[in-house]
Amino acid sequence: PFMPNGDWECNCQLSIVNGQLSMWGGIQGYNGMRRICDQEPNAFSKLEPLMNTDSMLEEIRTIVREDLYPLEATLLEHGFAAVLPALQQVREKVKARGLWAPAMPAAYGGMGLHLREFARVSEQLGYSPLGHFAFNTAAPDIGNMEVLLSHGDTDQQARWLRPLAAGEIRSCFAMTEPEV
Repeated sequence: PFMPNGDWECNCQLSIVNGQLSMWGGIQGYNGMRRICDQEPNAFSKLEPLMNTDSMLEEIRTIVREDLYPLEATLLEHGFAAVLPALQQVREKVKARGLWAPAMPAAYGGMGLHLREFARVSEQLGYSPLGHFAFNTAAPDIGNMEVLLSHGDTDQQARWLRPLAAGEIRSCFAMTEPEV
């Protein structure tokens, strides 16, 4: 449970099953009020996508199957550096086809997909350990891009967000714990 300032408690769980985003649990606040995700399992799967993603998903599945699956044996045997040159070619292909950074706005070179559509894309990318990297949605980069987009100032966005969204740099996440 997450309790910012002790006011709200969130006990939500997300899952993607057969391309459908589902959420259950709830957020409780004052007086036991339940909001946002007080839904039955798979309630969100009943939501219609905001756009037709079928052809896009088929194109993504094809790239994963034809371009990424063949790299996996080399990845396992020789490591990431061994597949990086071929992976860079796949990333260029993804950019050329307009499938780059699905969750980022078009102003940053992305597709600007809503969470519903991005969840379906992410499921397809998850079929390969290289999928999210090939489409520039790998952790921690995607989360750091979201933080910079929402909370970064103009200088931070120019210095870090633009090259991160373009796939020119990678990011990291570090945390320290007091008294450890």
